[in-house]
Order: sequence, then C-alpha cells, then structure tokens
Amino acid sequence: MTRIVLFFCIGLTLNAFSQKDLPTTDSNAKKYLDDGKNTDADADIRIAVTSIVTGFLDLAYEQRINHTYSVELGGGYQFNRGIDVFKLVNELEFFPYDEELTKGMGFSVTAKRYGGKEAISEMTFQALTYRNRTSAFETYSYNAQDIFYTLGWKYLLSNSISAQAGFNAGLRLSKYAHTGTTVGIEDVKKTGFYGGFSAGFGYYIKY
Repeated sequence: MTRIVLFFCIGLTLNAFSQKDLPTTDSNAKKYLDDGKNTDADADIRIAVTSIVTGFLDLAYEQRINHTYSVELGGGYQFNRGIDVFKLVNELEFFPYDEELTKGMGFSVTAKRYGGKEAISEMTFQALTYRNRTSAFETYSYNAQDIFYTLGWKYLLSNSISAQAGFNAGLRLSKYAHTGTTVGIEDVKKTGFYGGFSAGFGYYIKY
C-alpha cells in the first residue's frame, strides 16, 4: 500500500512539471496578424478634397472616444466662389452674383459610429453632421446651415495615411442677407434638400 501511494505521488509530481514546461498559447493573436497598418490610432487630421471644388479649404480633427464612436470638429476657409456642382444654392434673380467674394468661413461638428471594433480605422461608418458656412460679398452675404446624415467608408493607404469617402443627405437652411445701401431688398430665407458626395485624406495620430 505504501508503494502505491509513493508511486501515485511521484506521478503527480512528474505530471505537474511536464505541464509547467509545455508552451502556452498567446491570447493576443492579433499581434501576429499585424499588416503594418495603424488600426489603433487615437485621432485623425483630415483635409476634404471635394470641398476645394466648392471653394472651401476644410480641415477636420477626429477624436476616437471608444471602439465604436468618435467626434469630429472641422473648420473651413473660402478662397473663391467655387462651383455649385449639385445646384444646391437657391439663386435669386435680384442678388448680384457677379460680385467678388470678400471673405468666407465655416465650421462643423460631427458624431460618428463605426461598424467594427476599432473606431476611426479601416471600416464603414455612419455620421450625423451640423455644418455652418457663410460667404460674404460686396453687397450681400449667403449663409448655409446643413444638417445631414453620411454613410461612409475609410481605408488605410499606409500606416499613417487614410482615405475617406461618403454619401451625404439631409436638410439645408439658407439665408440671403443684403448688406449694401440699396433700398427695398429684404433678406430671404430658404429651406431645402442637401445632398452630395464627400472625400478626403487624413493623417493618423497615436498618443
């Protein structure tokens, strides 16, 4: 009986040492699948290429909140009249559209929801944006407030450079305000549809 107990104890000891020496699997398998892309960036600084066509130079800063959501703040400077590609400006006959642009600027606030597990990385997203733009001319100004939904995609071109594109649809509140000395011209407000396509390139930041 003593021998049986002794052999049993020796067996348990050998089994414990053999288990200790066996290699264990790494639960963080993701690091072995790394393709060199920065999928865990904390922020993204982006320039909107399509806004250049409309006369605005827009820059945006996107900050990741968690693995699903991010917020974005944008600012823009208007350098020329641009092209109204989708004919969204509600033109009125009595406003002098041949006047020179004196200044133009805008800002935007966006909330984004990504479909995967790594926000602001390579995947599809949905966004809700409020954007306010004002263009001032010699005798009048034009203000457009847009509230729109975006279905978009983001792709990583390299470890630090991203490309983003999306389709936008929503509401536009516009206002023509006369700033000259002509009598009899009143301000005109319009409510209409806003829609279009947006695209840009960004630079990823890791804190």
